Amino acid sequence: MGFQATKNGFFASGHPEPRANLKNPLGLMKSSDGGNTLEKLAFYGESDFHNLAVGYNTEAIYLYNERPNSKLQQGFYFSTNNGQDWKNSKLKGLSSTVHSFSVHPDQSSVVAVSTKDGVYLSTDYGNTFELFSKSLESAAVTLSNEDVIYAPINTQIVTKKSIATNEETNIQIPLLDSKDAIMYISQNPQNAAEIVFATMKANVFLSTDEGKTWKQLTKEGTLQFN
Repeated sequence: MGFQATKNGFFASGHPEPRANLKNPLGLMKSSDGGNTLEKLAFYGESDFHNLAVGYNTEAIYLYNERPNSKLQQGFYFSTNNGQDWKNSKLKGLSSTVHSFSVHPDQSSVVAVSTKDGVYLSTDYGNTFELFSKSLESAAVTLSNEDVIYAPINTQIVTKKSIATNEETNIQIPLLDSKDAIMYISQNPQNAAEIVFATMKANVFLSTDEGKTWKQLTKEGTLQFN
């Protein structure tokens, strides 16, 4: 499934529970009331989008379509009108498979992707990309208003790099098991001091002071209350 929180709610894709009176798969859904109701935007009963990102304020939608449906062939697409119309991103400049991607909260045309060769940045809706990070494989990436934040694999750091100046800051993270790695990372668009990441083994950590200290929220999927 795919899920992305925005200022006014969330966007999601996936499969309904067996007893729900909904088609499977869900296609692209949107909720503006905390999930009480779901608006069917596109591809209802056709597609499950595992790879999905949405601009926090703009609600520009980017997704990777794994299998052709009634409108889209396999590929990387974006929409700026709630999924009514879609355009194919050309992905020129990418040299390896995309692991994950993130959309700028305020600029619909700006998208970052993590790959085996590093993090790439596009300012033209994913049509052309340039290598933005060092050539280190990263599985997780997120875009804030001013920075690209990413997690190089097999390191004990998260890197924050300024879009405007290219200045890099390395943030120490709690020691992870050698067989674990960060899979998802996000920064609160309304509070830049809050950063959260989740790992392959379902360990979730939160920092409220720009990475100076961390609190573990889950340990291998189990909530931590201390």
